Amino acid sequence: AIGLSGALADVAVRHCAIRANIGVGTIDKEGTATGLLDLRIEDNQFDCKERGVQLTRESVHQSRTRIVGNRFDLCRKVALAVEGATVPGSGVEISGNSFLALGDAIVAGVDGLQVLHNQIAAFKPPGSGLGVVLVEGLAGSLGLADCLVAGNRIGGLKIGVYVQAPLASTQIRDNQIDRCGIGILADKQRPVRELAVEGNQLTQMETAAIVLQAMMGDDARRRISVCGNQFDSASDDPGVHVSFRGGDVLFADNHGDHPRSSQPVV
Repeated sequence: AIGLSGALADVAVRHCAIRANIGVGTIDKEGTATGLLDLRIEDNQFDCKERGVQLTRESVHQSRTRIVGNRFDLCRKVALAVEGATVPGSGVEISGNSFLALGDAIVAGVDGLQVLHNQIAAFKPPGSGLGVVLVEGLAGSLGLADCLVAGNRIGGLKIGVYVQAPLASTQIRDNQIDRCGIGILADKQRPVRELAVEGNQLTQMETAAIVLQAMMGDDARRRISVCGNQFDSASDDPGVHVSFRGGDVLFADNHGDHPRSSQPVV
């Protein structure tokens, strides 16, 4: 419906009802990037077959990209995808959106990312899609930096928050995740420098509430904290799995209810 290409400044897409295969997307041209200075996508209705918003790895975000207050209904693949690079000091805000998900809701892989106060629900629970997915950005093995996933409500999906990227500095906190297969998952021993999983409420998980696997090395500055989370799980397996190589891990003030299992909660 709406294609973005070239060097664009102060672009606003507001108060639209969009029906298309892809609602708003960058148009990739070989050897070129799409420059986005102060892009704002706000208060729209996306009824798109495949993807609502697709900002690809060839996008460069400068100043503030804001995707706020939109509704995404029944996108089959990914409702909102934001990848590419951010200019130092810039960021991407995804906040206050509502998702009725057939596929994945949010897939993002940029530095300076904030995913805040979104409502994400499966169309027909239990859904096969993912709630918030953090993917590898252009920084590669250096990891996503200054990333915050906070205050979201996620329900009825396969995984609530799925980390598929190396992490430089990321916080996942104060989210409410309900009736998912796994609440928060970081697997495949990806490199982590700083990760905080704190203050989340995870209820009626089918398997585990929190699964964290990290490759941290011997650098003492590398650290993971898992603190102040509340969870319950219907599985026979432990509710929380944390495994790591090297670094510093803080595990404190977590409270779990695991009535069906004879295994340890953690």
